[in-house]
This record gives sequence, structure tokens and C-alpha cells, in this order.
Amino acid sequence: LDSKPWFLINSSNKFFSFLREMAMKEGLAQIEIRNNHWGKGEYGIAVRGSKDARERAVGELATYLFDPPSDFFVQQSKSLSSRVVKKLIKKTQSEINDMILERFAPHAFVEFSNNEIIICASNQSRSGDQIIYQVFEKLSFWIKQEGHDKFVDCDCCFDSFNLDEGLACRKGHFYCGGKEGCIGAMVKEQLERMQHQDNAISCSICQETIDTRSLAPHLSNETWLALEEARIDSKVKLRVEKLSHEFDKRLDAKIQEFMKEYGSLSGMVKVQAKQLAKQAQDDIMNLKCPHPHCRAPYAEFDGCMAIQCGSCKNYFCGYCHQGTATGSGAHDHVRHCLANETNNGSYYATPEQVKVAQRKHRTRELKKFLQPLKKDAQNATVLELEEDLKFHGIEQAALFEFGNLQREIEI
Repeated sequence: LDSKPWFLINSSNKFFSFLREMAMKEGLAQIEIRNNHWGKGEYGIAVRGSKDARERAVGELATYLFDPPSDFFVQQSKSLSSRVVKKLIKKTQSEINDMILERFAPHAFVEFSNNEIIICASNQSRSGDQIIYQVFEKLSFWIKQEGHDKFVDCDCCFDSFNLDEGLACRKGHFYCGGKEGCIGAMVKEQLERMQHQDNAISCSICQETIDTRSLAPHLSNETWLALEEARIDSKVKLRVEKLSHEFDKRLDAKIQEFMKEYGSLSGMVKVQAKQLAKQAQDDIMNLKCPHPHCRAPYAEFDGCMAIQCGSCKNYFCGYCHQGTATGSGAHDHVRHCLANETNNGSYYATPEQVKVAQRKHRTRELKKFLQPLKKDAQNATVLELEEDLKFHGIEQAALFEFGNLQREIEI
């Protein structure tokens, strides 16, 4: 047997009796301990019985030896730094007993896996958890005493941790890691505002930037994925803001340039612009019934966006101004209209939603109206409409024509 199963059968008479009962159930096989003196000659379990009985008994025994019932044994693991585990692995079982287990040596067993220490303890009188707790306490004391590792206090929760169980910022502020550690809590708290702090996580105490790569070993997979997603979102938002700012600067420069040149435009262009502005005021800024034989202006209504014209009594959509033949047709269109401002496709809109819808409609119609014009005439007309645009909350800059300005921005 390996050392751990050998510990199991020797540390609990009740467990060995349990194994005997299981062996008997598997075909009248009998088991006995061979040489119960550790390290002297061969040791293990002898299984007696017919071939079939022995094979069934061995299979059943293996199950319980490698995963013993909690009625007999309990087991816990704890992460340690790689350098501490390497030092402990070099120790013999006798040295481990003397340094860490001491009086618990007959009732507990220590093994190592990667950077973890695993302690298995006999659970007689339900004392296994207490044994494991005291063994871990002894282990921590031994590591500190021997100077095998450096322990620091977390600057967030103030508990003491192995240096490898967390990370410190460049100014020395230490945060504990792990699934429920303070590093994860700090990262989650900063995810929403990463774009405002250079797309990085910073120390909560001194605001020093923390290298993202150093965070990875101390975060759960869920938190790491959330951090990566937030970093990508932040980069996109920062890029969009930069491009928008550059575009606004270029657009403003173009507008100022055109306004300086406006005085030198030909009189014919200015006259045309005033006429076009008057036409836009009458046909677009003043909202009208869309039915071509009517075109009566309208103003206030009760909030239902399926509107009936007071002049021709026909119906139309208050969002996109598409005419319909019947009232039911108007209501059905409003519910499915792409310009509907409500979240549930409601017939009714709030005063603010009505205002937004009308502003968008006027903007769409102005763009269609201006699009066929030459650049100078279009921009001059927009200047003539300045007061009307302000009154209706329409952004004047969105209507100027300066060619494909956005392509000038380096992406």
C-alpha cells in the first residue's frame, strides 16, 4: 500500500473493521494487516478467499481507501508558495511528524499536490476538523519560525498572508488574493470606471497602476473574464471618444471657415439660401398632415401617436408621419414603427418622447431636403435656419456638408 492508505488502516480500528465488513459482503473474503510496524519489511493488506471474491473485495477496498467516508476521516487542503512546498517535500515522514504533526502524528497524515498541502485526519469523536485546524496553525508557525517565507498583513482586510498569496503595488500596499480575496473585490469595484483611469486597475490606497498580468494568478476565472471584457469595452469607448473629439474639432474648424467665407458668397447663393430656409420653415419645421391633398399644419395632441388630422380626418403615424387609410391601420403601424420611442411599442408617448420623436423627424426631413443642393447652398441654408434649429433642439453641425469629413480622421 501507499503511505496514505497505510495510515488510514492503521489509525482507525473502526475503519479497519468497516473494511472487513465490506470485504465479507463481496464474497466472503477476509483481510488482515501484514506487518503493522512502519518501515519494517513488507506492509499492506492481505486478502484471502476465492479468486472472484478477492478481486471484488480489492475493488471495493480501493474505493474506500482512496476516498474514505467522512464518518472515519476528514480532509482539507491549503495553498502554499512553491518554495515552501519544495522544502516540505524534501522532508521525510518522520521529520514531518516531528515538525508539524507532533502529538497528532497517529491521527493525521500530510501529503502535497502542486502548491497545496493536504491534511487527512481521523474523525473519531468528530474531532477531525479540530485536528486539521491545529495542524495548519502549527504549519504556519513553523514556516514563520524557520523563515521559509515572508508573511505580510493585507492593507484591506488586515489579515496575515503568505507573500505569494497576494500582490503589492509599487508603493508596497499588499492585497490578499484567492477566490474571495481583496484583490478580486478591488478589481470588481473598479470595472465600471476603467475608461476613466487609463483602462487599468489601480491601488485603492495610493492610486498606483497595477500591472494587469500580475493580477491573473490571484483572480477567479469569473473575475478575470469580467476584467478582460471591461478592458475591451473601455478601449472601445476611449477610442470612440477620441475619434468623436477629433471629428468635432475638425467639424468646428470647417464651420468657422465657412462662416468667414459666407460674406464673400455670391448674392444669388444668399438669396437662394433665404428662399430655401423659408421653404424648410413652412414644410418641415411646421409639422403637417402627410396626406398630399391636405398638408394642414398641426400642433398639440393628446399623446396617442396614431394621429387623426383635424382637417381631412385621415390618420397618420406621429413618429414617422406615414399616412394610413384607417384608424386601426394607424394604431397597428405605430406599434411596429421603427421610430417608436417607447420600450413596449405603446400607442402612447410621454411629452418628452413626443419632443424627441418630432426632433428626429424634423432632422430626417431636413437632411432629405438639403441633400440635393450644392454644398455652398446647403451650408448657407443651414446658417439661415440657425434660430429655428436652436428652438427645436436640432444640432446645426449635423446638417452642414463638408464632404466625407470623417475619413480625414486617422483610425
